[in-house]
Amino acid sequence: MAGKYLINLQDPSAGVFHITINNALVYLKWEDTSFNRNRAAQLLIQDFQLAADFAMINLQFWKDQYGGNWSKIWASYNAGWDWKNGKGYSKDIKSKIQRIKMCRWASI
Repeated sequence: MAGKYLINLQDPSAGVFHITINNALVYLKWEDTSFNRNRAAQLLIQDFQLAADFAMINLQFWKDQYGGNWSKIWASYNAGWDWKNGKGYSKDIKSKIQRIKMCRWASI
């Protein structure tokens, strides 16, 4: 939804890139407490650059796992180790990239 909803209580994740709170706590090196989970969610919502940095860390982790297989990388960004559950997410990203390429805005 391109950042329309900045929190998902099911994951839970937060911010424009929907970083899971568990991952945010690891990246921040914070103890997993209720208070710190709330703080991390608030940071992800308020600090676009921090959320982008964490998204890059996460994407790099999956890239290290799957090499250049971007379909699996995107799927795992969405679904973790069970990348097959993220196939729809991956296909959606691929479709959006194709549409952007058709606009000839940039060489992607």
